Amino acid sequence: AGAEAPPAGSPAAGPRPLLVERFVEKPDAATAARYLAEGGYLWNAGMLVAGASRVLEELERAGEAAATPSSAHSARIASVAREVAETPPARWTGDEARVAFLGLPQAPFDTAVLEVSERVAVVPAVLDWCDVGSLLSVERLGCADERGNVLVGRAYDHDSRQTTVYTQDRLVATLGLEGLIVVDTADATLVADKARVQEVRMLVERLREAGAPEVVAPRTAARPWGTWTNLLQADGFKIKLIEVEPRQRLSLQSHRHRSEHWVVVSGTALVTRGEERVEVHPNESVYVPIGETHRLENVGKVPLKVIEVAVGEYLEEDDIIRYDDDWDRQA
Repeated sequence: AGAEAPPAGSPAAGPRPLLVERFVEKPDAATAARYLAEGGYLWNAGMLVAGASRVLEELERAGEAAATPSSAHSARIASVAREVAETPPARWTGDEARVAFLGLPQAPFDTAVLEVSERVAVVPAVLDWCDVGSLLSVERLGCADERGNVLVGRAYDHDSRQTTVYTQDRLVATLGLEGLIVVDTADATLVADKARVQEVRMLVERLREAGAPEVVAPRTAARPWGTWTNLLQADGFKIKLIEVEPRQRLSLQSHRHRSEHWVVVSGTALVTRGEERVEVHPNESVYVPIGETHRLENVGKVPLKVIEVAVGEYLEEDDIIRYDDDWDRQA
């Protein structure tokens, strides 16, 4: 939760690092007030700068000493990290590495390593602070109007008070609200009482229990080669925007249950379709029948953007058979 600074007489602030005498547990409100009054304590901002080798060394050191209950598995975590690091980088995001990390116990780095290490120094700094873990932090993205409303994005209001509205793309209009927060994203829309925003995690659990796909499958998904965004889906078809980074390519694959139609909107694509390889430019398209092996590659110097129209009875992401993949993915 924080670090005790050097004894009185030592510099309280400045650019040079100060050795940490000891870490203190997260205090209650009365203890925190006393720390502030006494001085000599620094709040841990949670920003760590260290070489990867030093992090692994400290994990091993804490684990061998069993310094805290959280440290018990630190050496094993370091060992798995070293094993993965010794493999080719293309395999770091592969199934083998994922299985290795998923088999490790969870341990907070602060209590497992940072708070028991003897090699920690802090750099005092005066920084603006914002609790980005709270939805109310979006209020810092805009300025309040005369009624105390903060509107961010395409948000329009009439006669509301002390209300915050955040929208990424869509138009959001509010009328006569008071003390609420409205957050509209591509995946979902939240309307909540400002006084209860800390309970959002309980709502997420309710959604997960109800099987809401938006909780586990966001509209935009990151991939090693770029991203895809689900634009529209209904019975029998799905429309995506696929964005491929320069000199990157998707896996060579096929589908059992869907055909695909690719329309290039920007960049230059090299499409493999069966034994055929064809270069596709903006406003040109390629059709991939069900069961045909295919691959999409960006051979240009700018991001490639492709609109994909998939048609079939089953359109989920697990309908992929991979034959070759730059990241050794199997599924």
